[in-house]
Amino acid sequence: MTETDGVQLQKITHAKGNGVDNQAFESEEDGITETNDFKSQTNETKKGLGSYLSQVSKPINATQDYIKAHSQTFKYVVLGILGAGYVAYFIAACVLDFQRAIALVVLTSLAIVAKSYELLKEYKGKSISQCFSPAVRCFKSNSKWLTWVFILAVVALLVLWLALNTGTDQLISFGGVCLFLVLLYLLSAHRTAVSWRPVFWGLGMQFCIGLFVIRTTVGFIAFEWLGKQVQIFLDYTKEGSRFVFGDLIDNIFAFQALPIVVFFSSVMSILYFLGIMQWLILKISWVMQITMGTSPTETLSVAGNIFVGQTEAPLLIRPYLIDMTKSEIHAVMTGGFATIAGSVMGAFISFGIDPSSLISASVMAAPCALAISKLSYPETERVPSSQTRVLKWLLVMNGTSWRLLAMERLPQSGLLQTLLQI
Repeated sequence: MTETDGVQLQKITHAKGNGVDNQAFESEEDGITETNDFKSQTNETKKGLGSYLSQVSKPINATQDYIKAHSQTFKYVVLGILGAGYVAYFIAACVLDFQRAIALVVLTSLAIVAKSYELLKEYKGKSISQCFSPAVRCFKSNSKWLTWVFILAVVALLVLWLALNTGTDQLISFGGVCLFLVLLYLLSAHRTAVSWRPVFWGLGMQFCIGLFVIRTTVGFIAFEWLGKQVQIFLDYTKEGSRFVFGDLIDNIFAFQALPIVVFFSSVMSILYFLGIMQWLILKISWVMQITMGTSPTETLSVAGNIFVGQTEAPLLIRPYLIDMTKSEIHAVMTGGFATIAGSVMGAFISFGIDPSSLISASVMAAPCALAISKLSYPETERVPSSQTRVLKWLLVMNGTSWRLLAMERLPQSGLLQTLLQI
């Protein structure tokens, strides 16, 4: 045994030679064996757990593989169960209280009509178009004078009807409209480039919608009923707000109006996620485009302003905002200022304003905004109408606009192959 700086070292003999034993590390050397034993036990536990999980996951993996192999069958089964449940709910609602179920009946009827139209167009569209092709060719060959005859007949009937049912005092508003049109034409950016087709069609559509809502019994009842349904729908917010805030909603304005904005915005987001709003906006913009002759982008944005605000509507045409002309951008901005967002409409309704008046005003303002925009800033540039732009517009309506951002730099030759892979 030797002593070095106060530390005793003992010389020992091992099988492989001599060495020095330090007693200070004996506990750590013993711990090495214990650690190795613990690691071996942990590995055995992991192996046992892994074998157990593999045994448990076998039926799960088999079930997943079976569902993937018969995914179409399971899809039809699930849709059948959901459809049967909805039919049972629909029948029960109609039997228990038909008056309260009128809104459900109307929505169901509209959904059935829309789906029937899509199926008919998909499976019988070509045969139907072939049946009407002779009439279409005849109309195209005589479209100019037939269009003028139709317009003159409609205008004559409207003038006759209004002359019999309109007082002289009501013509003052008509003079105001004419004055606005003259001022806008004089202040137009390019007076010689004004296309009067969107101007007259936009004002005419606004006028016809106003006549339908105000002068016809069917239109008045329909929009009044629609306004009541919107009021009932927004009244659900009061119950939720009362549950959260209690009696504070009776005295504090913020607890009355702001929950309605949040609720309506959430519902609109759900409808966008389901694709319902895209489909509705597409149909409205299609009608405005074929009548007014405007580009798909500006028409789509203006139609979207009926339901959403000025910040949300341009998102529908986000992939090609950079390609739009100044006239189109002017139309987008005009449409945003002409209407109010759906959430703001809900707040106005909570103030006690007639819902039917707000809804009809929003619908009427869309074509008029497009008409006024084309009068004050007419189109003088070449509007891009390439295959890329049309297909991108269709894809936006299918909810895949986020994929189109990567297509901006693709050549048109490889566009179709890219679309088939999406």
